[in-house]
Amino acid sequence: MKKKVLVIAGPTASGKTSFSIRMAKKLHGEVISGDSIQVYRGLDIGSGKVTEEEKQGVVHHLIDILDPKEPYSSFDFQRMARELIDHEDFFPIIAGGTGLYLKACMYDYAFEKEDEKLPPADPELESLSNEELLALIIKSACKGKTVPLTVVRGGDTITVNAPVDNAGKLGFQLANPIQFYKTITKADIREVSPRFD
Repeated sequence: MKKKVLVIAGPTASGKTSFSIRMAKKLHGEVISGDSIQVYRGLDIGSGKVTEEEKQGVVHHLIDILDPKEPYSSFDFQRMARELIDHEDFFPIIAGGTGLYLKACMYDYAFEKEDEKLPPADPELESLSNEELLALIIKSACKGKTVPLTVVRGGDTITVNAPVDNAGKLGFQLANPIQFYKTITKADIREVSPRFD
C-alpha cells in the first residue's frame, strides 16, 4: 500500500503555510517545504519563509539547510523529501509552490546522474558580462513582446527586456541564474505514475 502524503500547493500568498500548520496539528503531521528558495539560510524575506512563531511548534523540514551558494535542484528535493516520507514516522505534509519539485517527488520522475566534473565553459561565453549573458538568453527565447525585468546576481543588478507570452507571463524563469540545466525536450517526457496516494 502506498503511503499517504498531503500536498498543499498554490500561488504565492494564498495561505499555504497557515493551512499546512493547521493540517499538521489536526493530522499529527510535520511539514516538508516544497519551496526552492526556503532551503537557503538567510533568504527569509524574499521567500516568505515561515517564522518560528508562525510554526506554532509544528516541525518543518527542508528549511534553512543550505548556504545560498550551494546548488539545489528538483533531484535534490526529490531525494531529500522521499527520504523523509519513506523513513520517518510522521504524517507528511508537503507545502510549497515549486511545481516541478512537487511532481518530481510525487511521481516516478527519473533523473540521470550528472558527472561531478563539468566540462570546461565556453571561453567566448566566459568573456561576456552578466548583462551580456542574460541578453543572449533573452534574445534566443524572445519572439514576441517584452517587459522590463531586473535580476540581482552576485551583487550585480541587471535590467533587461524579458520575453512574455500572449498571456503576459514570462517566457522563461531564472530561479537560480548562476546554474543552467539540461533543456528538456518532448523525447525526455514520459508517462509517470504516482509514487504516493
